[in-house]
Order: sequence, then structure tokens, then C-alpha cells
Amino acid sequence: MEHVARLFDKPIQRLEKTRLAGQHSLLLGLLLSVIAITFATPDYRSFHPYAGAPWAQAAVNWQFDHPLEPIPVAEFAKLAAPGQSGMVEHLEKKSYRLAVPLVSNLLHIGVQGALISQQLASYLLLVLTIIVARRVVSDDLSAFLIGVLFSTSFIGQWGFNDFVYFDGIAYFTILLAIWSRSFLVIMIAITFGGLTDERVIVVTPLIYLCMSMAESDKLDNLTWVKLLRQNKRQVALMVGVVWFVIFRLFLGYLWGNLAGTSGIGYWSLVKTNISMFPLTFITAAKGACIIFAFAALAAIAQRKVAWLTVFALACIPIVGVTLLVYDNSRSLAYAFPAYFLMALTLRHYFNLNDIRRLLIISAICSLLMPTYGVMFGQVFTLLPIIRFL
Repeated sequence: MEHVARLFDKPIQRLEKTRLAGQHSLLLGLLLSVIAITFATPDYRSFHPYAGAPWAQAAVNWQFDHPLEPIPVAEFAKLAAPGQSGMVEHLEKKSYRLAVPLVSNLLHIGVQGALISQQLASYLLLVLTIIVARRVVSDDLSAFLIGVLFSTSFIGQWGFNDFVYFDGIAYFTILLAIWSRSFLVIMIAITFGGLTDERVIVVTPLIYLCMSMAESDKLDNLTWVKLLRQNKRQVALMVGVVWFVIFRLFLGYLWGNLAGTSGIGYWSLVKTNISMFPLTFITAAKGACIIFAFAALAAIAQRKVAWLTVFALACIPIVGVTLLVYDNSRSLAYAFPAYFLMALTLRHYFNLNDIRRLLIISAICSLLMPTYGVMFGQVFTLLPIIRFL
């Protein structure tokens, strides 16, 4: 096993000699964005929501013009084709996801401006990935390889490909909250993110754990008292959640409906999603499955039962949501803070050389494997740039 591991020492040494990993995070983010777009190229020829469904595009345009009013979906859906019920269901929920339309309306940038902003947010997501990874593993090369994992998987690629849901902006708000030291920035990021997509709120237990990463004693000898003893950043996180709840209750009061539940399935859908979950996880994580496996095995070997239990509990909300909805991959991708928690576990129980080996093996696997997603019980592919050549 050691002999096999050493096969990867040469590419690690060559990569280290280039000093690429030590470059500024803004430059590395640009490189990772190029990788993400090359391996899963967005179709910028259709740079607007709901390509092929003019009625749905009109509904989105209406929301951006009237962000504080519920979308009259029934009026627009009169022109919907029989196979477009999924679009109707999503539009019924979209009224409550008003953060991006509201800001776009205030800035007078419209739908196109919002989509361009999401491209920028997807780039900044990869920039912050490098910064946060450096903070976690204390090694430029390992942090760069974590960035490669993001840029070659659904997490780093979907924001560039998404012209409908604004998941790229929501992903960015999650990582912004994890990175920031500012009470105000964290609070606004969580509130804004939750009003972009509720899954930002669902994943706050994982964000909460990430905010404990700087306090190693909390994770080394974890107790419920230590876990519940909040630092300033975790208080800001909770305040952001409270503000989200207040805004949603206010909207529910104004509109006479607390939430849109369209697209949330029942037992028949849950059963299907349970059977598809291994595929959803593997296709979303790709090479990072190796990191998750070794981190979990290390924690088990070190008998860190409390840490594994807390981590599993923190994952339950987002896994539960993934099983309840049709858009599985984009839902599970919201759990990406788990990458940093697993990297932290590796840092505690492996030496630097072994961490680098695991990360470069994982990165190579992600590079070689196409990016797939699971939605409506079917598998789709984010296609490489070669299809346009």
C-alpha cells in the first residue's frame, strides 16, 4: 500500500516545484473557474432562465419586476406544456426566494445582471475555497488540491451552469459565512442565502461546526457543553437564521401562505430517492468520496464517537431534504461544508505527506470522472467544452 502511495509523490513534488499552489487566491480562483467551465461547460448561448419555456421566462421576468409580490403562476402556467409541471412547481416556491430578484430590482440590473452576478459568485466561491482550505489544513498545496476537488465536481461547476435557481449565489453565501470574522457579514450572508434558497438554513448545523474549526479543543474532546458554548460567529449565524424566519413569517402573513410546498414528495418519492442516494452522493462528491472514507475510518480508529455522532446529526437535515425533493444533486451539494470538516479530521490524524497523497488521488479521480447529477429520478451530465468544438 505504501509503495502504491509513493507513486503519487512525484506529481506532488513537481506540482510543489511550480509554486502554483502558493499563488494569490484570486489567481487560483480564476484557474479553478477555467477548469470548472472546461470540464462542465455552461451553454451560454441560452443565458436566461428556463430555456425553451417562454412562459416560464416571462414569470421570472415578472418576479424581478415585482419582487415583493407572489408570482401569479396560474396565469403564466396556462401556456405550459403537459411535461412542464416541474417548472410550475418550482415557480410556486420561487416567490419566497426573493433575495436575488429584490437586490436586482433595486440595482436595476434585471435577470441578465443577476445571472452575471451568479457567474461572479461561482468564481468567488472557488476563491474562498482556497482561503478556507488554507486555514483548515495549513498547507498551500493541500488547499489547492481541495480547490481542484471543488472545481471538478458538481459543487464548483453547478453555479456556472445554473441559469434558473441561483444556487451558485446560495453556495457562495454559505462559504462567505464560514470564512468571515464579521458578525454583520455572517448575519447578512445567512439571511440573504436563506431567502435565495431555504437549503442554506437547512445546512446551518454544518456551518456551525465549521465555525468551531479554529477551536481545536472543541473537536478533539467534544462535549455537549463545548458544542453549545457559542463563539461570536456562531451567534451571528443564529441571528441570521432568526432574521430569515422573521422575514418568511412576514411574507406568509402578507401573502396568506407561509410556504410553497410544491415539489416536495411523499413516501413513493422518498423510496425512490433512498435507492438513488448512493448514486447521488458518489456523483456529487466524485473523488472526494476517498477523503470522506479515510476521514471517517480515522475517526473510528481514534474512537472519536462523539465527533462522528455530531457530524452525522449535522448532516441529517440536508440529507432529509435531499430525500424529500426531486432535485437531489443540487440539494445534496449544499452540504459542501462537510468537505472542510473532513479535511480537518485528516489534519488531526494523518501526516502532511499522507494528506497530500489522499488529496491528489481524489483530485485525479474527480478529473477523470464526468460530472453527473440526479434530478427527477434521472441522471444528467454536465458536458465538457469539447462538445462545442
